[in-house]
Amino acid sequence: MFFSVIHGGSYQYIDFYLFTTGHECQKLPKHPQIHIVKFPYIRINIRPRRLFQHLTSLIDEYVICHRFSQLYSPIWHSTYYTFMNSWMGPRVVTVHDLIYERYPALFDSAGDRKFRKQRKECIKQSNIIVCNSETTKRDVESQFSVPSEKCYVTPLACGDAFKVLDNNIIWNKIPGFPYLLYIGRRVHYKNFRKLLFAYSHWSLREKISLIVASYEPWTNEEQRLLSELRIQDKVQLVQNPDNIQLCELYNRADAFVFPSLYEGFGIPLLEAMNCGCPIVASDIPSTIEVARDVPIYFEPSDENQLISALDQAVSEGKNGQRILRGFEVAKEYSWDITARKTLEIYRSLG
Repeated sequence: MFFSVIHGGSYQYIDFYLFTTGHECQKLPKHPQIHIVKFPYIRINIRPRRLFQHLTSLIDEYVICHRFSQLYSPIWHSTYYTFMNSWMGPRVVTVHDLIYERYPALFDSAGDRKFRKQRKECIKQSNIIVCNSETTKRDVESQFSVPSEKCYVTPLACGDAFKVLDNNIIWNKIPGFPYLLYIGRRVHYKNFRKLLFAYSHWSLREKISLIVASYEPWTNEEQRLLSELRIQDKVQLVQNPDNIQLCELYNRADAFVFPSLYEGFGIPLLEAMNCGCPIVASDIPSTIEVARDVPIYFEPSDENQLISALDQAVSEGKNGQRILRGFEVAKEYSWDITARKTLEIYRSLG
């Protein structure tokens, strides 16, 4: 879990401090003005945990506040709903989506309920809420009764690795050509089962396979469903792909399918557009906001509409106006724009 504090007297520069216990799930960024601050992971050593767990948060707060009490104009920017009651400076929190609030029945463990409570408290305590889309902004305002002036939108972007590749590239790593492409997790709100049912009834399934790129292996339930639908030989899993492999998958696919019931933003949409890949997407607010009129849309609960959209995508191919329009829309997003909008937020607190 990371914490960020920034300072910069005249705002000519900003120093970022990332707090970590050393248990990162990804590589930390390197930059002269990004400072990695490690402190002991004391939760491991405190026993019995159920009695003393609350003390760890207090100790963390003390260490952090003491470490940065002398900085000029410090701002606490929480990227995953961390907050400190003793922090006296401005607070910013980033909200990507409200999946846990939209689908409470799917996230109903004690940990899930604690997370929802923590997110609510963090949002209530923050001076500014950074949302990745107008859709998320509206959701936050409605769910938590937050005044609109406290919410700012900073759209996301995708990496430079996603682009149209030379036609002469050798596609020896991609199985099952031609194919449709699905990328990401397969939990309920991603609507993956609807895609499987539609694909199993699609007239072109014998000619066009379905590739699923994901960090998750097949579950037993998914394997049973694939067998019941008699598509186990037509649906292939590409596990743990890197960005180079994902770029190749987008470039080679007949269409990228994005069937979600709900999203806060949708970075894969930008990746697909940058790669010149046709998009079939569910008609939901965030996708319309991000991808505009580029995708072929379908009502997310309507299997027949999804099948018709697949037919249309294959028929239009990659030489139509949608692909050119996709390049135009994708140019409107960059991490530089995200950074500049975030800087404007910091300056507004100075």
